[in-house]
Amino acid sequence: MAELYFLAVRLVPGPEVGFIAFQLAGLLLSLAITVALLAFLRRTGRPAHQAVWWAWSPLVAFEAINGAHVDALGTALALAAALLLVGGRTLGSGIAFGAAVATKLIPVISAPALLYRRPFRFGATAVATFAVVYVPYVLASGWAVLGYLPEYLRSEGYDGQDSPRFALLKLVLPASWAAPAALVLLLGLAGYVWRTTDAARPWDGQVLMIGGMLLVVSPSYPWYALLLLPFVVLSRRYEFTAIAPVLALMYFTGAEPNGPLAARLGLGTVVVLLVVATVVRRRRQHAVA
Repeated sequence: MAELYFLAVRLVPGPEVGFIAFQLAGLLLSLAITVALLAFLRRTGRPAHQAVWWAWSPLVAFEAINGAHVDALGTALALAAALLLVGGRTLGSGIAFGAAVATKLIPVISAPALLYRRPFRFGATAVATFAVVYVPYVLASGWAVLGYLPEYLRSEGYDGQDSPRFALLKLVLPASWAAPAALVLLLGLAGYVWRTTDAARPWDGQVLMIGGMLLVVSPSYPWYALLLLPFVVLSRRYEFTAIAPVLALMYFTGAEPNGPLAARLGLGTVVVLLVVATVVRRRRQHAVA
């Protein structure tokens, strides 16, 4: 899906336009997400200004527009999948979600929150969409369709060895245990989200899954947090916006001697913030009840 997007951006304005074409495409995608959020907020009677958590976010300006990361396309499709599913359009939701995962694999982490309504139909449609997009490349290239992914996983330290990945887990576990422990934690979180998702508010679970993945895995790329922001708006879990600045800090300090310490302090602070915000929110809910 990403390759089709890149091709379209190159062909429509012409190859001579250069990188600015991708920045303009990022701007259009960001505006489309803003419009979708505003439409939902208006339809549900919520204040329109809540959309500024996406529309005015520096993360969007720097990463979706200036950096022109394809994550913006995956985010737009993942948001469409959630909104379509809430509207009862399971088929369209599955297509959008499959396209989101075909754009970049990261959106798959939000799947547990979307399996509450006709899960077989949704899942089958998503898998079929993913296959339709990927099969031509597999037939043409074989395993080369994976591209740089295997080397990326090794170079980024996703094997759990000496790297900033799994920064919090390495505080309490040997490095070799970090990746398996992360898998167990995320599977447990996925089960919890799947069992507790409110059909009218799947984004509550999506925020937990995406935010939990970013905290547990601790990638040092702030644009990975683009996927989180629209669901922060929908769920009103604004404390999760603290994750993006920490990922940016990790990006800029990763090669520094104190980079791992900065990552652990930043991520640990976010965890404390999330716990405090959750406790305060539940106390307020109990007080109102």
